[in-house]
Amino acid sequence: MDIMKIKEKNRINNEITLIQKCIDRNDETISRLRGSMDSNFEYNLNQIKKLENGNVDKELSLDILNKRLTDLEEGKLNKELVAQYSTNEQEIKKKATEKRQKKINDVKLLEEQKISSKKFHKDQNDEERRLRYLEKESARALQYFYKIQNGLPTYMMNKLSNMPNNKGYIWKGVHFYGLLPAEPNEPLVIFENLRDDVLRIHETNEKEYLIFEKSGKNRKRLVSKTIRKNTNGSGAFLSSYF
Repeated sequence: MDIMKIKEKNRINNEITLIQKCIDRNDETISRLRGSMDSNFEYNLNQIKKLENGNVDKELSLDILNKRLTDLEEGKLNKELVAQYSTNEQEIKKKATEKRQKKINDVKLLEEQKISSKKFHKDQNDEERRLRYLEKESARALQYFYKIQNGLPTYMMNKLSNMPNNKGYIWKGVHFYGLLPAEPNEPLVIFENLRDDVLRIHETNEKEYLIFEKSGKNRKRLVSKTIRKNTNGSGAFLSSYF
């Protein structure tokens, strides 16, 4: 519980810091605009009103966050944190177990097909060794998955709990999907944070696989497009890069 409370406290304090910095910047801009009212009176007045209204909304957000911080310290959010962690943990374990079981089942099926071979004993030994290898690799992959999951940023965990299953994040090479039911007739959208404040967006629909990149507050731009010429699993594609 202490770890969960610390993560939530850090998340709230980070949001408070960001909002307060934004308010301070707005206040500085308002002061600068008021000092030059003679030259651009109407424009400056409109900008001042926008900034002041924005600060009102941000102050409201600060009140909400500070209230949540108080509730956190008083233990009022304990049930919520435990429920959220339990839901995420169960879903991650379920997906990891299903993936591991599928690999084991594939190996068992291959083993059954080899039984009728003339090289029964040799093939059986080979498949047993392969099965042990795959089980070790599966266990290693599962351990790595839990390691990455335990380091998943709190803001990602919070967003994943409110995301549909056809959206998610890539974190250190591992895909994490939203816990809510998938949105019907919507593409698969995966977000990946890169260096230098670049966000990469992977979008897959029935016909195309698109990659967008968004730098800071700039608009996202298309960097590659892969046409899925056949969507029946044949694997035929036509790629373009921008």
